[in-house]
Amino acid sequence: MVFQNFSKFLTAAFSVGFISLVPRQAIAQTLNFTLGNFTESSLTRFYAVPLGSDKWGKNLLSSDVKADGEIPISLPPLKDSTTGGKVCTYNIKGQFSDGKELIDYAVDLCKMAQEGYYVFINQTTPKTTIFNNSVRNIKQAEIDYLGFCPEETGLKPAGSANGVRWGAFKLLHRCGRLGLGFGLQKFGYEGNGYGVLEINSDSSGQPKPLPVQFASNPQASENSECVRRGGDAKVYRGFFPPGNSEPANLSFIGDVSRLPEQYWHEASELGGKRFVYFGTREAQCPSGYIVFRQGTPQQGYQYGAIEPIAIDDTRITFRWWIAEPKVTDLSRIPANFNYSYTVSVPPIPPLSSRFLFTNAGACKCPCEGVGAKVRAWFDDDLEPYEKTVNFCQEDSIIFGIPGSSRTLTLRNNTNFPIVGFYAVPRGKEDWDRNLLDRDQKIDAFSNYSLTLSNTLGCNYDLRAVYLKGSSTSSGVVVEKRNVDICRSGVIGLSKSDSLVTFD
Repeated sequence: MVFQNFSKFLTAAFSVGFISLVPRQAIAQTLNFTLGNFTESSLTRFYAVPLGSDKWGKNLLSSDVKADGEIPISLPPLKDSTTGGKVCTYNIKGQFSDGKELIDYAVDLCKMAQEGYYVFINQTTPKTTIFNNSVRNIKQAEIDYLGFCPEETGLKPAGSANGVRWGAFKLLHRCGRLGLGFGLQKFGYEGNGYGVLEINSDSSGQPKPLPVQFASNPQASENSECVRRGGDAKVYRGFFPPGNSEPANLSFIGDVSRLPEQYWHEASELGGKRFVYFGTREAQCPSGYIVFRQGTPQQGYQYGAIEPIAIDDTRITFRWWIAEPKVTDLSRIPANFNYSYTVSVPPIPPLSSRFLFTNAGACKCPCEGVGAKVRAWFDDDLEPYEKTVNFCQEDSIIFGIPGSSRTLTLRNNTNFPIVGFYAVPRGKEDWDRNLLDRDQKIDAFSNYSLTLSNTLGCNYDLRAVYLKGSSTSSGVVVEKRNVDICRSGVIGLSKSDSLVTFD
């Protein structure tokens, strides 16, 4: 998944499974927006039909949208036959190459066109809500991913050029394989900013057929204790930019094919396995930029570089560069890109919340989920409030005094199933997220329990989206306004309850 795209839409996510963001001015009356596909499968068909339509109509895609891809969409202006106003409420459906379907009901595409984006993401992606339970404004918030799992927060590239990809990762030591496509594997902490990297072992501990070799720095002093040679266990000393700790590019490494063969060596051997001992930036003997290659002379080498940034007894931070086969010149590749893996969040007004999807995959890795530090700066405060969370275990983050909650019974008094339910504090301009999970529904003439916070007040606006008959593209929207959730034990929703009905 492309990290730039993900961080772009993470900062203003507001709806379950589908997100609108990045302001853009709509052109005339046509609905223009960018359709993003941040799932793991290609989007093969896309439909958008006015609420109440009995059919999905034609596929609006001219070609498939690959994972992490996007495509511009334009819908012709339509007028409501009753009011004469612009038609804004649509049902949305996406079909994917893996056979999945994602459907979003009663979407305000006029708002989407103003904001610029409509995005499909995996429904299993962890999501959370940041609550501002203070009377002060949160002027800034940020999420700093700790990287429990490399496949979730570690290996998404920061950029690519001239046949080289680069990125950064944070991960726990116990999370094992890195997945860079090389034989670099497990990390261990040696104390005082030093670590050890295991090389070329599969699950059985047997060496792989294609060895990983490391380039000695020809500029390093021969008598330096930081130089690592052959089978000894001294700290590896890599490449350093001349007189500049933050170079603009990797020109000091240059074309790695120029290095004589005698500069290349395998890692230290211990107990039948091979290791490289390294120092991070804060170590007395930092390793700098470690250049390596994998392959054989007959097949051609593939080159890469890693820079150990920091390590402690729980996790490690690295930058990495991976060249395509036969690409050897690293001189014009950026060296000082951001490695903090931090995503900013827009301001959160007093007594309100902001709904977020995390850049976290589906919580399927064996490394205990996705961890992050969430920081919030209130107005007039120089230092942030900070909370450490696991997005796979927690669905809310509260800054300020936690409020109480109210459990209600929602009674569906119709013969239509409810497929979408929304509840927002009175006066809020939009409906936020659907409180029902994907494929969840409230059957006809049945009850459903839900819990709402009354920190933001007791008066709520409620909205239910019903399926009309068997057609998944038609529906009825029912709204109840100004409901006092602190007094109401059971809330009935039917056509007679509605202030606005779409047929």
